[in-house]
Amino acid sequence: MGLGGTKFSTMIENIYDIQHIFERSLPHNTMDAWVPSYYETCKALDMGNHYFTDRRDINGNAPISFGTEIDPHNILTNTLSNEFVHLLENKVDYYEAQQGTDNIIRYYEINPMKIRPGDVVEVQVSFVAIPLKQQRYKILVVLPAITLLDCSPLRVSQHSAKVHNANRKQNASIARRMSRGAEPRQASQSLKRKIGYEEDEEHDAGEKLSKMRLD
Repeated sequence: MGLGGTKFSTMIENIYDIQHIFERSLPHNTMDAWVPSYYETCKALDMGNHYFTDRRDINGNAPISFGTEIDPHNILTNTLSNEFVHLLENKVDYYEAQQGTDNIIRYYEINPMKIRPGDVVEVQVSFVAIPLKQQRYKILVVLPAITLLDCSPLRVSQHSAKVHNANRKQNASIARRMSRGAEPRQASQSLKRKIGYEEDEEHDAGEKLSKMRLD
């Protein structure tokens, strides 16, 4: 994601704070310390989501089907069984931020194939503590949604430099608008999934890319 060192250190500290919140709800000294991973020589943050949930853990939630954009050949669908199901909590949503002629940023659902390595994206994450053996726990970073902000680094060179720069400036404008404005939402006690963007967020995306570097 092109994170600067200082900003990434701040993010790490935030994750440690989240871990401390979990620790206060678990038996003393049963939480494994969270550590960042590495991509080549740089610190990185691993995040993901399971395709399946054990049927014993559905807690009354209704199974859903895989979308054709995720499972076009029914490989995952054919793997479903009496033991494992696919729930809304297993689903990852994919969006693209687009700035209209009225300078309002709107979000549209897209096929995940549109997102490629090198793109600038925003991710929505949640944190869960999962049980391990011997009454130990660890934190996982769950990925509910990805938003494409800037794909210009991968645009083909057949476009002129002028057109490329114009596209780059437009995408950078999205980034700048998303780096200022709205206060973060107050955490809710509800465990219901809140993913995506509401209508009021079209006008003020706010505080989204302050930890990213676009150069």
